[in-house]
Amino acid sequence: MNQFDEYQKYMRYKYDSHAFKLLLFLVFINFVVGIYTDFQWAETSGLEHLILSYIAVIYTVIMYIYHGAYFNKKQNGKLYAGLFFAIGLLSLITGFSPYSPIIVDGKITSNIIMLLNGGMFLLIAITYLLRLYLEKRKNEKEGEEYYD
Repeated sequence: MNQFDEYQKYMRYKYDSHAFKLLLFLVFINFVVGIYTDFQWAETSGLEHLILSYIAVIYTVIMYIYHGAYFNKKQNGKLYAGLFFAIGLLSLITGFSPYSPIIVDGKITSNIIMLLNGGMFLLIAITYLLRLYLEKRKNEKEGEEYYD
């Protein structure tokens, strides 16, 4: 993590900690629901844990991007956002194939992974573009206040 400044490192540590707590909470809730109701919502318990882990990872990545701790200073974020958007769209299109059902017999199948990947990549691009828009708007507003 030498390519990140102190603020970025702090944000990464902070949201890693939040994601770990979120993951523990989700796994605990899943465990309690499984124990008391004998309900399994995915094909295997391993798939359940993988999906819960994806939720924590997506949260972390979104918070990194929103707080400016995802890309280092030398990377071209707009280029990466465009690539991530394209990858996300391709993954979503591939994930909605009629030959790979997402739900079978009321349980989520491993085919959901492509949709989760696609959603994560799309959210990365959208969050980055939202961050750029909010920064631009903030800078314009500060410029107006400066000249008043």
